[in-house]
Amino acid sequence: MFITLSVACKEAYVPPIISSNNRYLVVEGFINNGADSTQFHLTRSYKLDDSASLQPELHAILNIEGKDNSSYPLVELGSGYYACPGLALNNAIKYRLHIRTSDGKQYLSDFVELKTSPPIDSISWVRNNDGLQIYCNAHDDQGTSRYYRFQYDETWQFNAVFYSGLEYVHDSLRNRAVNNMFTCWKTVSSTNILLASTAKLSKDVVQFPVVLVPSNSWMISIKYSIIVRQYVLTPDAYDFWSNLQKNSEQIGSLFSPEPFQSRGNIHSVSDSNELVIGYVSAGTMRQQRIFLTPYDIPNWIYGTYEDGCHLISIKNDPDTLQQYLSGFGYLPVDYDPTSGGGKPRVEVTFTVCADCTQIGSNTKPYFWP
Repeated sequence: MFITLSVACKEAYVPPIISSNNRYLVVEGFINNGADSTQFHLTRSYKLDDSASLQPELHAILNIEGKDNSSYPLVELGSGYYACPGLALNNAIKYRLHIRTSDGKQYLSDFVELKTSPPIDSISWVRNNDGLQIYCNAHDDQGTSRYYRFQYDETWQFNAVFYSGLEYVHDSLRNRAVNNMFTCWKTVSSTNILLASTAKLSKDVVQFPVVLVPSNSWMISIKYSIIVRQYVLTPDAYDFWSNLQKNSEQIGSLFSPEPFQSRGNIHSVSDSNELVIGYVSAGTMRQQRIFLTPYDIPNWIYGTYEDGCHLISIKNDPDTLQQYLSGFGYLPVDYDPTSGGGKPRVEVTFTVCADCTQIGSNTKPYFWP
């Protein structure tokens, strides 16, 4: 008996936005009605199989326009960023974004209503087996918010693994007068799309898990800070971000939804078929910052940012010093206390282990206490 098997291979679906050679305009930003500035970032997309990266859209002209014919220009900051200082907009008026690129093309967003975010009640945290879960807590007694989006910036202070007390100058060692490589700060911003909806709840109350700091992370070794920004969206804006979230974060498994083109509310004036990526919302943003130290968190035993750091004892002679210290691979730490004698050996370590600027910045943030 012969059995014939028919085998069909499942072909990968490559959406037009990925396979096309077009470099679509990408618009990121929010019309902020308040003291904080309004900022937009314009870039051009690229294919997933392209070795290129996002290219900033330079020398564009941007304006916030109201239905009452009011207009607020944005100033180019460089690298595709455009901004204007705090706005005092009319809540009864709808607003849009008007873009004119350097090649003369014009793009308009739909007019959108201003959504006022309720105040953030608190930024709280819970210590669990996985680390430190940080939450944003808010509520709206009027029940008019319902759709939320969150962003955050984490900043933390840390020290280098080793303190470099020596420096190698003109082929010889000397005591380091000033060490500006030992204490640094590092900032990272949220990259995932963070959404919450209370539309199906009886009360407009949200406790959103913003970020999980891994257990005993070096991020909380001296002082850690997070600032959370909260936005309220229209139902249409929430649908856009929700679909984009599924498209960008859930692709990859057999049961994931297939990719699709997420059309926002920004359109080309001259070509209705041209895809523009992004969604312009407007309203009042709320934000709140907290600070934490390792002493605030039960059983927080932090490590270092580089696991492979160790000291190497080398001879204190010209050839050996030049071999290790004339390049950028090692830094001198101190004289080896175990070597004794009139010409003790020298302890060196990898540059990244004694120079925190390899990981962060030695400039103290303006908001740091």
